[in-house]
Amino acid sequence: MTLTLHLLGPSPGLHGAPPAVELTGASARSPRKGAGGVPAAAPGTPTPLLPPGKPFAVLCLLAMEPDGLTRDDLITYLWADAPPERARASVRQALHVVRKAAGGEAVVERDGRLTLAGGSVDVDVHQLAAALTAHELDRAHALWRGGPFAHFSLADAPAFNDWADRVRSRWERRLGEALSRRGMAEREAGRDEEALAWLGRALDVRPFDEAAHALRVDVLLELGLLDEAESELDRARSVVDEPTPGVLDELESRLRALRRARVHEGPEDDSAAPTLAYVGRTAEMAELRALWRSALSGRPRSVAILGEAGIGKSRLAEEWLRHTVGPDATVVRVKALDTERALPLGMAAEAAKVLASKPGAAGMSNASLAVLRQLVPTLGNGHGP
Repeated sequence: MTLTLHLLGPSPGLHGAPPAVELTGASARSPRKGAGGVPAAAPGTPTPLLPPGKPFAVLCLLAMEPDGLTRDDLITYLWADAPPERARASVRQALHVVRKAAGGEAVVERDGRLTLAGGSVDVDVHQLAAALTAHELDRAHALWRGGPFAHFSLADAPAFNDWADRVRSRWERRLGEALSRRGMAEREAGRDEEALAWLGRALDVRPFDEAAHALRVDVLLELGLLDEAESELDRARSVVDEPTPGVLDELESRLRALRRARVHEGPEDDSAAPTLAYVGRTAEMAELRALWRSALSGRPRSVAILGEAGIGKSRLAEEWLRHTVGPDATVVRVKALDTERALPLGMAAEAAKVLASKPGAAGMSNASLAVLRQLVPTLGNGHGP
């Protein structure tokens, strides 16, 4: 018979009860009560073979410590306050109970170290590790029903509880970071809806992850979903114990600026957000947002929007400016006239004139000024024409 050790969340068949070793097929054993008198699984579902308690804790320790443990290690974790003879007797009794439940050959002792025999018990945390190693994040997230030992502790074994907390934190961090990285990759690829979904999964695992909250807010702001961004900010402030100075405040400032801009433009609902209003333009908008993020990181970018007259080029640019660039950016508008087609770099010259009069132009180097004067010979030392 194959035995499965469920450590991720409540055990199937013991809803809301501590995790337990379970038989995957039918069992001839009599039904048992779980912790607190919770009934065991209904007929046709896995039947728990090992009730919560210290023998179960011994099995968990051996399952999660691949190098094995000594009997003294088990005493330290579980019977530290007991007299030595009683503690050793408790270890013997616990190992007897584990072997009775998992099979006489399940626990192996060599050179004073206790280990689980390979293949004797299937552990869901090991399945999670395999999914993460294979980058199968959908499967990893499906396996996650809560952190290891989230529903199991021992009142008289603080050393075991501390160990369980460390195990839980390690796996929460490993899975949460993997899901966050996937969210960031989707965002970099311009797939914002997918990014939001993966970041939401990361927060299911680690609700206090400030970086994942901040990235979700940033994506929502870029999509123009201001109410959702505000809700995400509120959620972050309620669960992040020690926020990084300035991170959430900067996002809140952006949110307020975008709200002010909407008030100045007139009433508008979130249905005008690019991904909803622009059927068939999501890919183009995602590419523009990715180019903008690249420019913000210090890599200048240029883009040409091409298409037949009336296809929506101007509307696409306006929506991008309104929902992504935001009111704090410097935007220069230059109109191309059909009569100026024969002028080389005519639009670039017009843009140079306007940019030269903007704040910050005074810091332009002489070399850059010399290049611009080839386009606009009238540029002065003050950089205005």
